[in-house]
Amino acid sequence: MKPIYSRDKCVAAIYDFYDFLGKMLLDLPASIIYPPPSNGEEDDAEASDDNREHETPPTSDDETDDEGDENDDSEVDDESEDVKWGPCWPVRHFFAMLKNYFIKLNFIPYSSQRIVQVWTERYTDHNQIPKGIAEFLQSIYHKHGWPNLNVYRKEACLAELEKATGTKGTKYYNLG
Repeated sequence: MKPIYSRDKCVAAIYDFYDFLGKMLLDLPASIIYPPPSNGEEDDAEASDDNREHETPPTSDDETDDEGDENDDSEVDDESEDVKWGPCWPVRHFFAMLKNYFIKLNFIPYSSQRIVQVWTERYTDHNQIPKGIAEFLQSIYHKHGWPNLNVYRKEACLAELEKATGTKGTKYYNLG
């Protein structure tokens, strides 16, 4: 499938993701710069053609092609070391997947720049996390109403996370 891109749909998917992060953890509205709406045409078709060789792996935001949404990961053939890319993902699906990882606290932010990755049991800087830290951080979020954004108390949650992770002494608490 040839990738199909819509600038406005990509901007909308990214905006929705950052809006969600703002509700969960960050104070984003003041720091987001929004691009002007597109006129539906490429701004510079020649420049676009020149950059084709630098494109990232295929993605798609085609809303009409949901039948091919098999989210296969790329496969690596150990013998030839060639990467075989799976089918294109609609951009909105990619950001919905990321959002879902945060909702389920598989990605657990404990500061504006640090995340515990549940599956790898590592910090974002790839250091091993101590046993029980993921559950500890998840309990703080749940205590403050996460994932229900109607009852979630962001400021209280962030204050408790800061207090818990700012404790000096052991890495278990000093996550930053």
